[in-house]
Amino acid sequence: MSVEMLVYRLGGGSDLKQRIKVALANFYQHHQRSPAAIIVHKSEAAEAIDIVKELAPRSKVPVRGNGGTLVGEVWCQSQSGTRI
Repeated sequence: MSVEMLVYRLGGGSDLKQRIKVALANFYQHHQRSPAAIIVHKSEAAEAIDIVKELAPRSKVPVRGNGGTLVGEVWCQSQSGTRI
């Protein structure tokens, strides 16, 4: 099974909350659902968890940190078995 990601690059200087907000809104607009997961650089993971809880308090979307994600990127994982 492959995992597909939609990568949002809004620049490292932009606010993490704004990056997540834009990524979630765009993903939802195109797919009419929440992503299976949100991945950010590992240095931003703890803050991102709090931001997602604030922006979408009922959401069960997991937030993970990954060293391969660049600072400034937000990755939205597609649901299993679907293509973007």
